[in-house]
Amino acid sequence: MNNKIDDVEAYQSSQIANAYMSRASDLQRWIDDFIATFADVKPKHGIMVGNSKELNKNNFGELTSVYEQFTKELPDRVDQLESIRAEFNEISLKEGIRELQDILKWQSNLDQSWDNLDVSTGEYKSFIDKTANWHYRHGSIYHVENDILGGLEERINSLGSVGYDNLEAEAKELNEKIEKAKLMLEDTKLKANDIIDDPDDLIDLTNRKNFDDHYNEATNRLDELLASFQVALTAANNASLLAAFHAEANRIISNCGEGIAIVKSRHEDLENSGYYALEVDALGAIIRDAIDGYSESEEKLHKYDQQINIDLKNEADKLIEINPETNKNRVVNIFNKVTTALEQFSDTVALERREIELSRRVHAHAKSAHDIKNWISSCKMAVLSIQGGILDQEDEIISLEGKVASFQGVIDQFKDQSHRVLIPETNSAEIDAPQPEETNPKIKDAIQIRTNRVLEDWYGLKDLLAHLRTSLNASKESQEVSRAIKDILVAINQVKERVLNIESFITGEGVPRLPTKDDVEGGELELNEIQAEVDHILGPRIESLDEMINNLTENDSGYVQQRHGIAEALTNLANIIDTKRTQLREAHNLALFGTKADEMNALMSSLLEVVDIATTTMDGSPLSSLDKIELQSRSIELETKYDYYCPKIHQKFDECKRLAEPLKEDWRVEDRLGILKEQWSELIDVANAKKEELKRLLSGQVPKTRHSRSNSQLISARRRGVVSPGVSPSRNPLYRPSTSRNTSKTPTRLTPSPTPGSPGSPRRPPIRLLPHNVNNYVPNPNDQLDVEVARIVNACPVKIKVSMVEGEPGKYMFGEVEPKLCYCRILRSRMVMVRVGGGWAELSKFLVDNNDVTLQFILPQQNTLTWNKNTSPKQDLLSDLTKQSQQSEETKPLQGPVFMRRVSALSRRDTDSESKGQRAAVPWR
Repeated sequence: MNNKIDDVEAYQSSQIANAYMSRASDLQRWIDDFIATFADVKPKHGIMVGNSKELNKNNFGELTSVYEQFTKELPDRVDQLESIRAEFNEISLKEGIRELQDILKWQSNLDQSWDNLDVSTGEYKSFIDKTANWHYRHGSIYHVENDILGGLEERINSLGSVGYDNLEAEAKELNEKIEKAKLMLEDTKLKANDIIDDPDDLIDLTNRKNFDDHYNEATNRLDELLASFQVALTAANNASLLAAFHAEANRIISNCGEGIAIVKSRHEDLENSGYYALEVDALGAIIRDAIDGYSESEEKLHKYDQQINIDLKNEADKLIEINPETNKNRVVNIFNKVTTALEQFSDTVALERREIELSRRVHAHAKSAHDIKNWISSCKMAVLSIQGGILDQEDEIISLEGKVASFQGVIDQFKDQSHRVLIPETNSAEIDAPQPEETNPKIKDAIQIRTNRVLEDWYGLKDLLAHLRTSLNASKESQEVSRAIKDILVAINQVKERVLNIESFITGEGVPRLPTKDDVEGGELELNEIQAEVDHILGPRIESLDEMINNLTENDSGYVQQRHGIAEALTNLANIIDTKRTQLREAHNLALFGTKADEMNALMSSLLEVVDIATTTMDGSPLSSLDKIELQSRSIELETKYDYYCPKIHQKFDECKRLAEPLKEDWRVEDRLGILKEQWSELIDVANAKKEELKRLLSGQVPKTRHSRSNSQLISARRRGVVSPGVSPSRNPLYRPSTSRNTSKTPTRLTPSPTPGSPGSPRRPPIRLLPHNVNNYVPNPNDQLDVEVARIVNACPVKIKVSMVEGEPGKYMFGEVEPKLCYCRILRSRMVMVRVGGGWAELSKFLVDNNDVTLQFILPQQNTLTWNKNTSPKQDLLSDLTKQSQQSEETKPLQGPVFMRRVSALSRRDTDSESKGQRAAVPWR
């Protein structure tokens, strides 16, 4: 039983092994066959020869066909190999395969054979590429031999029979073919040198030798053709060039003869015309015809000269160089004949040129004479149309004189031209040659006659113009003096107006504010500039006028009287300037008083702030809520600072009174001094009341209540009456005293205020302060006028829309509903003025005066506050005071404190109800 099983297993193992070996044996035979084929075909078909193009083509076709057959069968054989390898892997995994060692050996041999096939295939492919390279190199040489050099030898041998006109083209084409063949052979050689040979490979060595032999054979043939081409071309060129040279020489000789005959004919026609005595138009026509003919002859001469000395000379040199022995004597004889004919033609043209140059100079002289006579005639007509002694026509006379003076150069040139007509050009080659005028002396006589006629007309014109100038100068002097007198008087009036426009700040001029130091200095500076202009501009002009009057040749009594009028106007101007200087000196004292008043205002404001701090609490609670230590500290602080400020304020007030004493006639000074006194008096009352209140609180007593408002509210209301430092009602440009006499309902400073809290007396309402910045106009920082306008507008209590007119400096639009177009200017004192009607007004005053038209004025119902364009009250203090006052006073009638009412001394002087006794009650008067 076991033996049967063994027999079965042996049979199965044998069947599997036989099937595998059969398929492996088939693939092994295919591999061995192609390896052998590759080895056999190389020496049989891999050698390229140089004597048979068809054999090379067949051999290369056999090589490629073997490789194509291999690549065609290769995919199936690759699949067969993969199948055998898969079958081998399955057999390797089975058990009981007795032939397994034989199968392993078969598979190892098959893999080795496949690798050998891969190597053989790569070597065969490289061999085909190298053989193809040799095949293409032989093909390039065959192309040169058959397609380029074929038939070339016959064409070279027939060059001698080619005509001269076709010789160049034929030679060029042959040369191009030879050069093309040469380049192709060189390129083929370079590519063959790039082929890498194996020194041990007989096939490589054979292919290299065959190519070198083929290449050398072709190059030798090309060299032979090139040498024969050069010989044939030289002989053909020599014969053709010599024939063409002779024909060209004969043609040029004939052309020169024809040119000489034409020039001689024109010369005879010009001589017979008598051109030198003709008028300019007829002479011009004759000369144009002669010049046209000469130009044609000269152009021909230049053309023949180029043909002989360049083209023909080059051809002669070339012929002699080609064949010196045969061509030299013949070429030289021909060339000498041509040059002789050219010289004869050149001499004839040169003689005609000299004759034409003379005729052109004669024509130029005749044309100049004609033009000058026409100009003189027109100028003479213009002179005769001017009446002597009329100054309005002086410009025409000056214009004519200028034209005549500038035309003198033309006359001088004409004289010189008359002498130069008969002189030839300074050319050394022609100076000594016979001139045409030497054979015809009538030319010189005609030139001289024409010149004399022109000069007679010229001198007559100059005499006529000189007589006209003499009659004009007599009336011109008097008119110049009259114009100078008028200009000086106008200048004096303009300077006078500038002086009067300088603001002197006196009350008679209607100026409502006190001047500042800058105002006075600006006015003095402008006045000094005006005086400098009078000294350095007007003075020299008057001296020049005196010199003109002294130089008058006629009666000058009327001008002397007008000169006295100028002296009186200067004296009047000097008096006005002196008066204005005196007024500015007085304004300086006003400015000093205003400065001291502002300093006193600053001290009172500081003291009022001390009083407010000592008598108010942070949370608004009453002082009685504070402990005694705090109250005592506040009392001491108040007493100390009160004792510190009082002497200083008294001192400033005394200084103000001292400065006001010589200025007491000025209502602005009186008004400001009265306001200072009343402000200081009420401030003392407020301070004393607060000190008394602190003392009673320290002693435990309840402070007395005099009116319904709290003490802090009273201080707040009174504090609004103290002007901030630098603010002065009389120095404010918007401050204007009341002009009403009996109709004003606002009590004056001499009228005592009702006692607060008394029956029937209204309580003082809070003073509504102005916003810090009503307007916010942003100026152009590079425009000084715009900067000053912004400063005034932004400090103004008037809500107004302002805009600059673009492209028109100095023009502004004021207002929003019905805007006004206004023109502004800035003075040297930096004061901004606006044009109003026929005069000028200060911008700040103009804004308030016109608030009822287009502006929104936001001041309180009564003008109880002052405004200064340079300063404003402290923002934090004002906001606190406003808040406190508005808590209980919004519904009360509006009545400001005494020391804030703007009632001027001028209105008091004009009020009938005020007597001199009442005035005497004012302490500073």
